[in-house]
Amino acid sequence: MTIENGMTVSIKDCATGNTNLFFATVMPSLNEHDTALTVGIMCIIRKNALFEAGGWSEWCQTEDSELSIRIHACGYSSVYTKQTFGRGLIPETFEGYKKQRFRWTFGPVQELREHIKLYLPGSFAKPSKLNIKQIIHHLNHGLGYVNIGLSFLLFPVGFLSAISMTMHKEVVGIPTILLVLTIAGFLSNMLLTLVSYRVHVKCSLKDAFGAMFASCALNHTYIKASVISLFSREFPWHRTKKFKSMPLGLSALGSAQFEFILGILFLAFSIAVIYSHQEFGIHYGFAAALLFRSIEYFSAPVMSLLADMELKYNSSTTQKVEKAIHTI
Repeated sequence: MTIENGMTVSIKDCATGNTNLFFATVMPSLNEHDTALTVGIMCIIRKNALFEAGGWSEWCQTEDSELSIRIHACGYSSVYTKQTFGRGLIPETFEGYKKQRFRWTFGPVQELREHIKLYLPGSFAKPSKLNIKQIIHHLNHGLGYVNIGLSFLLFPVGFLSAISMTMHKEVVGIPTILLVLTIAGFLSNMLLTLVSYRVHVKCSLKDAFGAMFASCALNHTYIKASVISLFSREFPWHRTKKFKSMPLGLSALGSAQFEFILGILFLAFSIAVIYSHQEFGIHYGFAAALLFRSIEYFSAPVMSLLADMELKYNSSTTQKVEKAIHTI
């Protein structure tokens, strides 16, 4: 979306950069160990392999990547190529973007639940032709999304600890080495992600930060999908709308209203924790975590509004082009 002052901001660019990192780094790595996933419709599947594996699974939110597990278990190999043969569509609204990423988080946990016996050792395992590398990678694919939910379930422990320390005016010192390592780890992770976008996805600096921002905006969706998947095996399948949408104005915030409310609460509580203590201590770490979490949650309504502004701009441009055509 090109704004009047010349600045370019697009949810599609942010979403595309965020998605392309997977295809530029994860898929080539999986391919090195014959564990490439079936992703989307741009795949060629041997007919015998599809039938022997049992066909597509209608129960799974990510029926494409799930199929790759069963195909590998039958002893077939997979090949991933970085050459582009076709292009898909990115959701035009933030709500559609969230629905898509919810499925992509919920599905791998469903896969893990269904195929866990393929990864177990010895007599506990279900007979298959998976090699050790394939077992590790497919297991990691599911556990990575499980970890999101498990990590969030520990969040209330820190939250309640911060409340208790605030109420009792308790100050616990932070060892200098712990503080340095925490900050260094956080900055290193941010830098590594930025470099990955720049080097592997070939993003501009603006698009790299945009992709990182898009990932932050989806954080609540990842958490929600992961937590629900821990307690439920099934969830209604919602198709991602990729047809033309109309701008909604401020109503677009409805798709991110929960994130907006949580962002305000986290921000308010982090400020309260800081102002309730005069001495520097571990409570500052809790406050910093809540502050960073609030920034993540505020990024969701910003992305929602950016998407709507882009729709408005595209709609206006289309009308101008059609009007110019009619005058010719």
